Amino acid sequence: MSENPLDRYLRAEAAPRRRHFLGPFVAVLGLALVLAGVLFATRWLDDTAFLQRQQCSVLLGSERYVLAPDQTRNGSIIAAAGLERGLDRHEVMIALATARQESKLRNIGYGDTVGPDSRGLFQQRPSQGWGTEEQIMDPWYAANRFYQELETVPGYRDLSVTEAAQAVQRSAYPDAYAKHEDVAAAFARALTEGEPGAMSCTLKATPADQAELSHKAYAAEMKRFADALSAEVQLKTDTRSLRISVPDDQTGWRLATWALANAEAGNVLSISFNSLHWERGKRSWNSTDEPTEELVITFVN
Repeated sequence: MSENPLDRYLRAEAAPRRRHFLGPFVAVLGLALVLAGVLFATRWLDDTAFLQRQQCSVLLGSERYVLAPDQTRNGSIIAAAGLERGLDRHEVMIALATARQESKLRNIGYGDTVGPDSRGLFQQRPSQGWGTEEQIMDPWYAANRFYQELETVPGYRDLSVTEAAQAVQRSAYPDAYAKHEDVAAAFARALTEGEPGAMSCTLKATPADQAELSHKAYAAEMKRFADALSAEVQLKTDTRSLRISVPDDQTGWRLATWALANAEAGNVLSISFNSLHWERGKRSWNSTDEPTEELVITFVN
């Protein structure tokens, strides 16, 4: 018996319809797998310190501001020098914005065509009486010299960043300082106020022999910052760690933030205070089940 032509037609039509139905399904499945792969790769990149850009960040409002580790270290010295002189967050913000404009917060040993002998964080000129080149290249000296000049400006505590910075620097671009005000405000707050976990840093693992500061030098700088706060602290050191007893939580967090700002220079492995813990290779402070009243800083070795 021959096949009914209608049956043959219906069978021929069914196969393409099944293929047409499966095509979009396969495409959607493939897209889902691609998206899952991208999500996995993104999270893996986020959690892999070796592939991350080293940085320190501060959240101010809804905005996150970022500096490189060397910029953060220089910023912490500027903040410490300001506190050492009894100045407030506003004056520290002025100094940070100024240094950000003049040198990008880097301790550079060269100037420009206008000031070829300009040097350091604030591009101060030996020929203009700011000090010797050796002195100006010392961030502590440069910061104090900036503040010394700022303190001679009438009403400096009430001036805007642009007004105060220009009064000291006498720049050909007086309005340029204002564009750094937000990042300066964020880091000035973090470095002076003592808010828990206000700043976070992502640092790669590095060999211990490449550290800029020895354990002894790092401890000495911590002591100087504590002195700038007029804080009574006790430092205990051994081959792997530095333990600091502090009089109150605000002082402890000021010191913890400063310790983190200098973690790259001192090759710090971890920092713990109260119920928070930071570790090299991680992106942020995390809660710990073992709170400590001491500020505990552990070195790579």
